[in-house]
Amino acid sequence: MSLDIDTLAQTMLSAAQQVVGQQWPSVRAYFESETQMYAQRIASVAAMWADGLISESRAKDHLALQNQAWETTLLAVQGLSQLMVEASLNAALQAVRDMVNTTVGFALL
Repeated sequence: MSLDIDTLAQTMLSAAQQVVGQQWPSVRAYFESETQMYAQRIASVAAMWADGLISESRAKDHLALQNQAWETTLLAVQGLSQLMVEASLNAALQAVRDMVNTTVGFALL
């Protein structure tokens, strides 16, 4: 079981871009960086769970912390509101939810 990090990141990025809209050119670099890291963390958590290193509950808790890190980082970007950051994260996760959950075999996202 493995998740393709680049596929996850690109899918999430496309969904977030739709939410951000016209502000995209000024915030693109931040979103690209954060989305790539988030995709790596999803894949890492999925791999740790598959290897029996963490429980399902711990995997979910770990990703909840990653959600907070995403929001905190992007809220520091001028021009992004709390609602826009939350909506972009929700859109990004919705875009990869089925792919991730099917791969790991439980509702991780």
